[in-house]
Amino acid sequence: MSFYTVALFAHMLGVLGLFTGIGLQWTSFLRFRRAQFVAQVREWASLTSVLGVLMPAASLLILVAGSYMTLTTWGWRTPWIDVSLAALILVLAPMGAMNTHRLKAIQTAAEASAHTKTIPAELQRQITDPIVWTLVQTSGLTLVGVVFLMIIKPDLVGSLITLAVALVLGVGSARIFARPRQGIASGKEVKQRHHAQDEAIATGGWYAHASRGMEPGPRGEARRDNLPGDAA
Repeated sequence: MSFYTVALFAHMLGVLGLFTGIGLQWTSFLRFRRAQFVAQVREWASLTSVLGVLMPAASLLILVAGSYMTLTTWGWRTPWIDVSLAALILVLAPMGAMNTHRLKAIQTAAEASAHTKTIPAELQRQITDPIVWTLVQTSGLTLVGVVFLMIIKPDLVGSLITLAVALVLGVGSARIFARPRQGIASGKEVKQRHHAQDEAIATGGWYAHASRGMEPGPRGEARRDNLPGDAA
């Protein structure tokens, strides 16, 4: 077993670590968008401390092991290595740092709102920021592009095209995930719904969604609006 083999193993371990970190970021932001309560946001924001260690460590492992293999075997004039290194330093590292910073900001805001049940407007704005999805999607697909370069080892033109395609796909796919979700109540809507439920219980009435045509009525009676198809 040679030092090159050990370095290659360390290099791939770093790549797996970086994929894991980006995957956790992606999952966290997805869960944030689906959350309806501050407690749910706080739960997923707790991954910030793990990501703050995992991603820098994985990036350093990739850089150190990759540099050793380049110096001892490939040389710095290998096109796919130069493009991969540029992607790591100029794309992946800054985007990972920005997303980690945003996760910390969300965690801080969620902790400050721990006394409330529903998600405040400012926190809602942070977790639905489309820039977040652009960063995490572009990071993931750029890393896929780098792995492609490592395996295929194209020339300079092929390497640049690969990186360009990865960046375009990342930005394009982010537009899909950044679209506002339909059918999920905002924090304000959830608060109003809970308030209506409390009033219904206090008056002895019933509560149901407006889509069912039911509203709380006085003296425990439910008022039903006429719906299409009801008998005259």
